[in-house]
Amino acid sequence: MNARSKRPTKKVKRMRRVNKVILLALALTAAFLLYVRLVVYGPTSGPNVILITAHTLRPDHLSSYGYERLETTAINSLAKKSVLFENAYCNIPMPVYGYASILTGKVSSLAVRNKDNRVVVDDSLKGLGERLKLKGYTTALVAADVSLLPISGPAPKDFDIIKNAAESLPGKDLAGRDRVATEKAIKALKELKRKRKPVFAWISYALPMYPYDMPADFKKAKNDFPYDRQILLLDEEISKLLEGLRKLHLSKNTVIIFTSASGESLGEHREPYHGTFLYNSTVRVPLVIKLPKTSVGKKITALSSHADITPIVLDILKIDYDKKDFDGENLLQQPKGKESLKRDIYLESLNSNYIFGWSPLVGIVSEDYKYIEAPVPELYDLSKDPHELKNITQQEVKKSAEMRERLIGFINDRRPQLLGILNKGEDPKSKADILTPYLVAVRYLKDREPDFLITFYEKLLEKDSKNKAIFFALARLCAANNRPYSAEGYLVSLTKYYPDFNPAWGLLGDVYGQQGKLYEAISCYEKVIAIAPDSPGALNNLAWLYAQKGEYLQRALRYAQRANELAKDNASFIDTLAEVHLKMGDIAKAKELLKKALSLDPKSEYLQKRVKEMEGKK
Repeated sequence: MNARSKRPTKKVKRMRRVNKVILLALALTAAFLLYVRLVVYGPTSGPNVILITAHTLRPDHLSSYGYERLETTAINSLAKKSVLFENAYCNIPMPVYGYASILTGKVSSLAVRNKDNRVVVDDSLKGLGERLKLKGYTTALVAADVSLLPISGPAPKDFDIIKNAAESLPGKDLAGRDRVATEKAIKALKELKRKRKPVFAWISYALPMYPYDMPADFKKAKNDFPYDRQILLLDEEISKLLEGLRKLHLSKNTVIIFTSASGESLGEHREPYHGTFLYNSTVRVPLVIKLPKTSVGKKITALSSHADITPIVLDILKIDYDKKDFDGENLLQQPKGKESLKRDIYLESLNSNYIFGWSPLVGIVSEDYKYIEAPVPELYDLSKDPHELKNITQQEVKKSAEMRERLIGFINDRRPQLLGILNKGEDPKSKADILTPYLVAVRYLKDREPDFLITFYEKLLEKDSKNKAIFFALARLCAANNRPYSAEGYLVSLTKYYPDFNPAWGLLGDVYGQQGKLYEAISCYEKVIAIAPDSPGALNNLAWLYAQKGEYLQRALRYAQRANELAKDNASFIDTLAEVHLKMGDIAKAKELLKKALSLDPKSEYLQKRVKEMEGKK
């Protein structure tokens, strides 16, 4: 065979060309399908995670937990395809702590720090958002109202996008926040999908929330009481959100978590809403977790808490973590039946102590029992007495002692700072006749005439002569209504009874300032800083007073600079820093700062006058 005979024939060449065209078409088709898979259906690397939180939602008011008065269709539909936790708890019945625990996997009191009386997540802890960002997730927080969350300002280490629905609403349209949150959430999810990464989104709803306002055009269940109507309104928003997830093809390969930051008392045990007592009405929460690519539901009876959510999610996503980092655990791998209840859930409420000066409350739930440490201790058999109406400490002395020992052991190990205040002060149970009027007054009577309010609070003070909250309310009313000497009297008594209560020292400093008693004011603000070194208001006021006196100017500079670090772009604080520089002889710096302050508050006549006065200085 010669070389010429080896050349391919025209037919073979034609077939090869056809094959190349076919291969190219197949490659283009595969690339197009991959593009569609990425853009339309989401990422290929790991499930998405959608966290949906309500604010103060009781599980026993949801049809998925057996409530028969109303049908929460969307939540029920989600629960039927999910793992439903029948015995889930928040550790502290205050939503701001609940959110912290959900995000960190830590018992909420151990996951936060109190900075100038504001609860924020401890910077040293990794939140769920940060953990997922490190694994390639793109993240978003969409909140009905960011001010309800333990986040001070943007949190870039946790979230790529932060949307606050409350910012775009006129006035106090509280009921409209959740509607706007749903709209913003769907838009944010669309934006995140374009990044072709797995998505983590936290949608934080503000419903239900006391005093249970409703939009005028909401027609459902008109005859039901407002708390249930707000739940129906929330259910509608969740329905829209889930439909939005479906249209974005984010339903199947997605972990969906639904829970609430706390429960809500509806008058049980004479508590109007939440925050003081540790009864199940406020510490039980719904918890539903939809697993990716599954539609079969099941129920878990194990005692669980917010602290379990993060480790469960990390295990589902197969992300390694150190179990020592969390107070919770993955309950999807726990034994069934009675064995599943053999763990302790820690409960805590310091509101009664911090706000009112009464004894704090701490508790523990284990198996079917709940024990609450208080001046009059409480033990309840939840299997026989789910509404906690019969205290059986006297009948079950051995059980009470056993549970108390475990509770005190936990506190010794994890919360030793509480040992000095346990059982100090009045038992909150004995003060329910003061608790409800005070809380209702804070919500409803704040716009009444000052004389009426002062008389109202004075009558409450007659029933509880050392009540911290009532003293402080009277002092604030008097200070705000040109009665500085009356305010001073209340505050002097308050600081005598509660020498570590720094808001009282701060207000007393303000009152002395009104009276021109500058050295007394300085002394009060110094006490605030001794108690809370990063209190921006006290730091600013001290710096201003030092500058006015021409004393301790280097200290004044440090305080003013620190105040501006803690509260950025505050025109008043920048004005103080300018004043300190002026007293130190740095006129150029003072001018620069005053112009900045005026740019932040251009309508301020005071700042306009200050800038004009400075223009002539050299």
